[in-house]
Amino acid sequence: MMPMNKRVADIPGRGPVVVWGNGLLLVLLFVFSTGYAYLNARNDWYGDIFLLTLLCLALPRLLGCSEKLKTFYNRASFFLAGYLGLALISILVGQSDYVNDNWFIKSFFRIIPVFLIVLSTRLHNMFEVKLLEYLLPGLTLILAVTILAVHYELLDKQSLKFLTPWRVVDTIGNTKVFSFYLVFMMWVAIGFLWRKGKQQTAVSIIVCFITIWALFTTTSESAQLAVICSLLVFGLAHLKIKKGRYWVYLSVSLIFLLIPLLWLIFYPIMSQNPWNIYNDSSSFLRQNWAIGARIYLYEFCSEMVRKQMIFGYGFGSTLEIPIPSGKLPGWSLLPGGHPHNLVFLILLEHGMIGFLWLSTMFVLFFNRLYKLIKQKIEEPAVWALLISGIVIFSLSFSIWYPDIVLTYGWYFVFLLILTDKITLGGSKELAKS
Repeated sequence: MMPMNKRVADIPGRGPVVVWGNGLLLVLLFVFSTGYAYLNARNDWYGDIFLLTLLCLALPRLLGCSEKLKTFYNRASFFLAGYLGLALISILVGQSDYVNDNWFIKSFFRIIPVFLIVLSTRLHNMFEVKLLEYLLPGLTLILAVTILAVHYELLDKQSLKFLTPWRVVDTIGNTKVFSFYLVFMMWVAIGFLWRKGKQQTAVSIIVCFITIWALFTTTSESAQLAVICSLLVFGLAHLKIKKGRYWVYLSVSLIFLLIPLLWLIFYPIMSQNPWNIYNDSSSFLRQNWAIGARIYLYEFCSEMVRKQMIFGYGFGSTLEIPIPSGKLPGWSLLPGGHPHNLVFLILLEHGMIGFLWLSTMFVLFFNRLYKLIKQKIEEPAVWALLISGIVIFSLSFSIWYPDIVLTYGWYFVFLLILTDKITLGGSKELAKS
């Protein structure tokens, strides 16, 4: 194996100081993110401070990037510009009484820095690929083992306060953040190791087993469902599909767009009064109210979207839209200020115009992803990672609180570095037999 310093010396156009410096910044981004997700994430002003901390680490990596990366940055900016345009128009026009211009300012002061952080983590060379090949599996195991140690009372989470300048938190919201982060990081770690060699494959299996074990000791049902679905996709992605392969993958990926659309078309789906189910302790939906609440929440969202189908209610309206009595027991506003589904968020705030924008952006992203990873050994892990995010963002996070924006950012970071591994030449093609 070529020594690390030799790899650095062979990178054209970059001095060792620049290469090592960029590598160190990349390592710090992931180490700090992992520690913050587990110890501190709680969606308050600390999240905004941490976001700016990551941005300070990220900005130097954006300087002096290759022309190829600059082309990507230009393309990615169209995605951000489209969403910013939709939001800004809704604020200026005043699409409804629920538009929230203050939330617009707060949200984009988070979305834009996270966008820059995502761009900064694009890999520059094979030296960075090699760094992450060791770092990400290691961080995944450390986080999973720590979760297990705390769960089985071998370790007190508060004893880790020496690792952070802020208070260690242990809330349901914190659990969601680090559980989602762990799911995403597990798949990118597996993507760096899977089928690269017998030892690496064995390590990836160990990483997968311990991570899933850790996730099922948490209270995050969305993360647990995401890891089950993504594990199924990971296995099925190894099957050789000779005809219609593109359409099979696209159809599965589009489920998250199609379900809200079909719900909207066939509304109402539920005929029973939600209060009857809520008061019936023998009902399946009452016994599993996390499911029942979402069903009636999506029912309410569909009703509201149908009333303002084309343009929606405007940016930030999900924070203000009232829920009439009897629509969703226990809530007068959307729980947490959001519909717990990314597509319904877009439909509520920007209507079918926003839905068409989101669908177009997703298909363009899917096409690019499909071409990059086709017949590569990382392909099953990439599809698993993609589906894990689809499941999570279809059932949970859909508002621009600081740690939620960071979670979206981490998701795209992990997707992009796996594709960078391929484009930089760190991948092998599968046998086409």
